[in-house]
Amino acid sequence: MKLHRISLIGLTLLPLLTGCQGMYGGVDRGLAEASKPLRQCLSAPLDQTRILDDKTLFASDRSGNAALIKMTGACMRKNEAVKIVYRGSTEICGPVDVEISGYSDPVMQMPCFIGSVTPLTRAEAKSYENGKAS
Repeated sequence: MKLHRISLIGLTLLPLLTGCQGMYGGVDRGLAEASKPLRQCLSAPLDQTRILDDKTLFASDRSGNAALIKMTGACMRKNEAVKIVYRGSTEICGPVDVEISGYSDPVMQMPCFIGSVTPLTRAEAKSYENGKAS
């Protein structure tokens, strides 16, 4: 008879234990949301581009996503136009998604070879948009 009572107690505690696990699971999910990686891609049309140096381009889209696009070599000049041609989609996720050209003189375009596309947080993007970071 004692064995029967223990079983009932175990069955009574089971929903409480799973309820606690669900409660802590919610906390874990909240932490996971906070540490989610940034969106990796920028979508056309771009809202802003700015040459930071001869190898680095800041770009942001209308959704507020932003990235630093680093070139493998010098191909741009500050305050000069750049040409961006999309390859097959309207997103910039990695080095092969677009062709970027800078201008070495008013007529001749200098091809750029993208080495990396690094997403920025909203705070980092704001700093680049305001011209404070370079």
